[in-house]
Amino acid sequence: MDPAGEEFVRSAIAHQGALLGHQASQLSSTAQEVETLTVQMAELSGCFRELQDVMSSPTSGVPLSLTQREPEPHANNPPLYDGDPNSCRAFLSQCSLVFALQPRRYATERLKVAYVITLLTGKARRYWKFHPAHHYICTPF
Repeated sequence: MDPAGEEFVRSAIAHQGALLGHQASQLSSTAQEVETLTVQMAELSGCFRELQDVMSSPTSGVPLSLTQREPEPHANNPPLYDGDPNSCRAFLSQCSLVFALQPRRYATERLKVAYVITLLTGKARRYWKFHPAHHYICTPF
């Protein structure tokens, strides 16, 4: 082999060696990150199992929170809303207060919307009847 060809082969081998060294370093780093993530995942899985055990066993000695033991306080219904823009903010504030006082009763957005619909009258009720979401909200629970 001529000297130019030998130099080319040496250069190519050196370049390949450098690339392999870089890839080995990256592979080692990735392996360490995977190991760290595996440990974290195992810890999270353990925490999740503990939470499942606590949630599935009401007699586990964990005291039930007050919101689970005590009945929700009574909340008066806000006055009916007729669509007057000047009273809208007060009406919505009253509804928010009811939701805050009775979070279990109004646990989903759908229940909240259904409750508000029962308080509509006049043009507000007429508007709601023709709203596209009417059929979704009014389907049986």
